[in-house]
Amino acid sequence: MKADTNYFRMPPFMVRHRLFAFAISVAIAVLYAEAAWFLQKISNVPHTVFALLNIALISGAGYLLSFWLPAQIFPESKLISKEETGMIPFLANQWAISVLCVAITSGLAWRLTLSVVVDSTAMADYQWFGLFFLKAFFGAVYVHGCVTYIRYVEYLYVRREDQPIKILTITASLAVVSVAVALILFFRDLDGLNHLPMWSDSNVWGLHIYFRGLYWISLMAWVYLWHIVCLADH
Repeated sequence: MKADTNYFRMPPFMVRHRLFAFAISVAIAVLYAEAAWFLQKISNVPHTVFALLNIALISGAGYLLSFWLPAQIFPESKLISKEETGMIPFLANQWAISVLCVAITSGLAWRLTLSVVVDSTAMADYQWFGLFFLKAFFGAVYVHGCVTYIRYVEYLYVRREDQPIKILTITASLAVVSVAVALILFFRDLDGLNHLPMWSDSNVWGLHIYFRGLYWISLMAWVYLWHIVCLADH
């Protein structure tokens, strides 16, 4: 029986990019644990290593799940129509599941931070929620946005409809967005110095926040370079 050439099988993401999924999940878990530790310190409450480990494990597992679960709900082994109208909803559905996983992970990490690590009476200023919201935004929009974009380009390669000029334009635009978002995250972190308790050493915490900002920028650069390597691999 002749195969129907109007359909193809999408290669599983976790098979081709498993190392990236594990590595970025661990890297983001470090960010969540650091945020919890930071809030615990400025709240001047006892150090809780077990709670910090729980937050790191929950956030790391949640992000790893955001890469694995979409393919379980919308299987990548399923025959997908080569028509563009069939592929875009498929990728959009997978991206929506990833966003949901990231949102739930960030919510759990935030609640655990409030209830276990941080004295909630010292957290009346809800601007600190931004520490976790920014991480959710980074994971859902930037990381999984790049993942979805790479998946779509792979689809275009299968159809032999890739347009190098258009891909280069999008990649260049993504570079501009990456720089803008990195600067926003960096200065948003620095703004946290204005909300530190009076007793805290602003110089020490300023240095800590500065290095956290550099970590943000490094992660964004890593994701961007990963997507460049994926494009060059086709």
